[in-house]
Amino acid sequence: MRGIDMPFTKWGIRLDIIKNPNAIPLRMSTAQLCECLFGKIVTLKDMKMNGTAFEDYDIDAMKYTLESLGYQRECEEYFNNGMLGKMIKTMIFIGPTYYQRLKHMVQDKMYARSRGCVTFLTCQAPEGRSREGGLQLGEMERDAVIAYGLAKFFKERMLDCADAYSTYVCGMCGIFARGVDSRYSEPVTGTDDVYYCSKCNNYTDIHQIMIPYAFKLMLQELMAMNIVLCIKVQKHQIV
Repeated sequence: MRGIDMPFTKWGIRLDIIKNPNAIPLRMSTAQLCECLFGKIVTLKDMKMNGTAFEDYDIDAMKYTLESLGYQRECEEYFNNGMLGKMIKTMIFIGPTYYQRLKHMVQDKMYARSRGCVTFLTCQAPEGRSREGGLQLGEMERDAVIAYGLAKFFKERMLDCADAYSTYVCGMCGIFARGVDSRYSEPVTGTDDVYYCSKCNNYTDIHQIMIPYAFKLMLQELMAMNIVLCIKVQKHQIV
């Protein structure tokens, strides 16, 4: 938004930053609200104030001081719409606050990876650009992808391009099947890729599935603690 289109007060003061109030309960940055209140008082009285962190301040006394200076005690003012010139009907919280501009340039942060090494334990890309790691798709990005209904893109990012792992499971008990050489397995013969369930002694009801390697690792770690999770598959289909 252009500066000329920003809301302005009756004194002609235009805003530099408009902050979403929903960020306050999420980040719990209530100290910035106190800073705006205290900053407005010290600006009007042309004085200095100790702003040491983790100190207790009398907020009600500060509100009374601001009210005695002729301002609304909640640090709110009426604004005019910068594009229409009309007054906004509701009062808006306003106050001076300190912002430090950090040197974050797009050219320094540009990074991409199409292929590369993976970690031995999880078969996923390592972390960090210094190790030519992968780009993280965090929880918020995941929620955004789900909200837009991009199921195929979500599967591609979280499985196909991450740690896709093909394995076989038993259709009866749902645990991982074991691979054996057909020369030493009975009664199945004629192929080198034979999988069977050592628990059910099942050679026929075996299904190939595609799962994240991290999921397979989690199942095996739970098995080491005597916790067995079974995988249910659809009959005669490749998942």
